Amino acid sequence: MVKNINGDIYSDLITVARPEAFWSGGERSLSAIRYIVIHGTATTNIVGAYSTWLKSRNNQTSANYLVTDNDIMGCVGENFIAWHSGGTGAITNANSIGIEHINSSIGNYNDASTYLFSNQTLENGARLTAEICKRLGLKPDRSTIKMHREVSATACPQTLNIDDYVRRVQKYYNGTQSAATQTQQQSTKTQSGGLLPMEFTFQVSGDKAYDPRTVYYANSARGIYRGLTDIDEWNVIKNIYKDSTGRDMPHYKWDAKAPWYVRAIVGMQLKKI
Repeated sequence: MVKNINGDIYSDLITVARPEAFWSGGERSLSAIRYIVIHGTATTNIVGAYSTWLKSRNNQTSANYLVTDNDIMGCVGENFIAWHSGGTGAITNANSIGIEHINSSIGNYNDASTYLFSNQTLENGARLTAEICKRLGLKPDRSTIKMHREVSATACPQTLNIDDYVRRVQKYYNGTQSAATQTQQQSTKTQSGGLLPMEFTFQVSGDKAYDPRTVYYANSARGIYRGLTDIDEWNVIKNIYKDSTGRDMPHYKWDAKAPWYVRAIVGMQLKKI
């Protein structure tokens, strides 16, 4: 089964259909799809992951789906060509679906071996991949399911174990995933409701641990916060948030004399990355 969201065809497993205009190589027939290419986002920031695909940013990159612990996001319909893998051989953007998986943590941005994935993100990705294989008549094995680095010169999807991933896919394809896995997924779905993470930005003055000129982005669902590198990054995040929710992203200016930021970080168990 599929969902048609304003002309974009997605798996009916999606919990969110992103409303932004992402880069696309044009429309195609679903019968053209022969492969599924597995990616890692190289970031733990959900908004940061899909904001790079915005058509307005002209990066000429995108993906059909973005998978997280709580969501399977439809970004570019399967009936459109996402620019996710390049490829000039047998596997190309035109004949493949790109599925991005958010990283749960990154120990060192210069070391791909420290880019990790959570079990729940991998389970959600495998469930989506299995549904696509069954619906499109694709084999749920390594002849169909490829890593990005098998198509292009890249380290992506970093530490993702593709053989383990395919075994997960096959369990969903054959309907043999464990009851514990089903229960965990139902619990996650109930907790998240398919909603976007709670997000806000803040600045801190009077505390040497924080540059008062830096805007920090916080995501309570991911349990992280980080300093934004420039004003353009902040503007993109704010615009995406408003387009998605219809509201302005909350921004707080806190002072060390009234350290509400400390209470926020501790109370939400936020970790700086």
